Amino acid sequence: MILTNIYGVGLTIQACLPALKRSKGHVLLTGSAAGRTTIPGSMYSATKWAVTGIGYNLREELRGTGMRVTLIEPGMVDTPFLMNRRSMR
Repeated sequence: MILTNIYGVGLTIQACLPALKRSKGHVLLTGSAAGRTTIPGSMYSATKWAVTGIGYNLREELRGTGMRVTLIEPGMVDTPFLMNRRSMR
């Protein structure tokens, strides 16, 4: 989860940023509402906190370049995974 949600975001930005700067492109990151609150014991929440931080820092780094950074943070979705988490409590 850490490799995908944090390291993967970083590697993708690193690989794409030169071309995006040339084209004044748009970086779109997928965070989560879980990255805006504390959920005890949740590594997922911690990784999405990191994505939020990456987005805010990247936005500042690119200020004045004509590029945009958007962070999408969807809320909870009622899925079988969420139902299993509820039953484990």
